[in-house]
Amino acid sequence: LKSLVERFGDGPGMKTLNMTLSMVAANVEWVSRSQTSIFNWIEQKYHF
Repeated sequence: LKSLVERFGDGPGMKTLNMTLSMVAANVEWVSRSQTSIFNWIEQKYHF
């Protein structure tokens, strides 16, 4: 990751990288938050 940062510097690539990283982080956070409710929904739907 450090070499990536050094290669991109402060150019537009760095902005894209930061956006992608924050997007991924937000998605991971959302998934981990909604995972339990998804499992509950599946259990109710399919009666596991």
